[in-house]
Amino acid sequence: AHAWHDSPPVVAFPELPAARADAPARIVLVTFDAWRYRSTAFASPERVAQTPHLAALGDESTVFDACRSPGDQTLVSLASLLTGVYPPQIFSTPHNRWYSVREGSLPHLGSLLKGAGYGSTYHTAWVNPTYFGRGSDFDDGRTDPWRPQVQFNTEAFLPWRALLAWAPHVISQRVNPWTLSSDAIYVTQLYVDSLTAPPRTASPRRFQWLHLPTPHVPYMKVPPALLGKRLNAAERQSISAHEVVPGGGPAELEAAYEGYVRFADAELGRLVQQLKDAGAWDDTMLVVTADHGEAHEGAPRLYHGFGEPVRDVVHVPLVIHFPGQRSGSRVRAPVSGIDLVPTLLDAVYGEVPTYLKGRSLMKGAHPPRRMVFSWCMPDPNQSAPQAAAIGGFDGRYEFVSPVLPAGPPRLYDTLGQPGLDVSAQQPELLRRFQAQMLNDCPPRWPSP
Repeated sequence: AHAWHDSPPVVAFPELPAARADAPARIVLVTFDAWRYRSTAFASPERVAQTPHLAALGDESTVFDACRSPGDQTLVSLASLLTGVYPPQIFSTPHNRWYSVREGSLPHLGSLLKGAGYGSTYHTAWVNPTYFGRGSDFDDGRTDPWRPQVQFNTEAFLPWRALLAWAPHVISQRVNPWTLSSDAIYVTQLYVDSLTAPPRTASPRRFQWLHLPTPHVPYMKVPPALLGKRLNAAERQSISAHEVVPGGGPAELEAAYEGYVRFADAELGRLVQQLKDAGAWDDTMLVVTADHGEAHEGAPRLYHGFGEPVRDVVHVPLVIHFPGQRSGSRVRAPVSGIDLVPTLLDAVYGEVPTYLKGRSLMKGAHPPRRMVFSWCMPDPNQSAPQAAAIGGFDGRYEFVSPVLPAGPPRLYDTLGQPGLDVSAQQPELLRRFQAQMLNDCPPRWPSP
């Protein structure tokens, strides 16, 4: 049995002013699953050939080179991205080994933008907005119909329901049901089709969220001829035959993952090109990021969600194209996924509600130096979680506060010797980071 330390606060819906006259006509939020910063064109020049579409987007957008994800698992991070607060403010008690969101606890982007006349839609695979905060609050949405959609709700997730939903699908298919490449292509196509279709709402402005489940494991070796193309159902299904199941160690996993990143980049390129072809680019605010990254250091540091703030897991890309932006810029100050809601509200209303912990990044504004956190929660599927920690980064120092198993906090100087704990040499700095963690991202989760 686990005891929850306390319950997250309930936030009243904020009073927001009228929309700015120059509010974007269209806001598009694109989240990729498990795309780490190190595997992007921004990390090093040799990566440009691997992610040319992302590189091209950066040439006319603002690139944030030090973005940290709020968590190390999909549902946790996406909840923070859509609500603008760290996970401890969102989740209540774990129920049936799954964390749940308190009904009515937090408004999210779909509802926050309604007052400015934004109709909201989502195009996702595997996840859907009913899991995040105050109901769904999206006017319309589509999920991948290829698999039965597991409906996460704000009360409980019952494993037996998932098994009943998945069993016929798995039995009837002779391929791996986790055809995430097919899902990503389908999500992209849903959005591409929506650009030319009549609007489903009468709202003058649009907020659209796309979640593409790639380059998430299992990694696929997508044939070059199929990259960035509109595919029919048979072609999408055929991609599952190219699943890469490495039998080796970290080196083989790295190679498979890096190859799969090319597919994610190609889908991004297709989205951007369609926005331009539809004549919507100049009045669109496009945000591209990832829920978390991916690591292949060897067990237990494999993939993500293992409860440690490893850099490859929590360091993610963040690119924002502001309406009318023609040239690229780089921001190297540390930012977080929780900054997206403040940024979008600032772009629309010109102000940010005080309950939000994040900062506005409008026009690449350089936020003051601060520590941003990643809440690496224990795996809720384990009856006895093995690891959990909170990680932080302030642009130079990396902070780690172990929770499961409990231990003293550690501090690493990224400009100094790698792996050397300097907490004894920097006691005042350590205390300051601890105080900020307790205020912004306290260690609330089940404990033995």
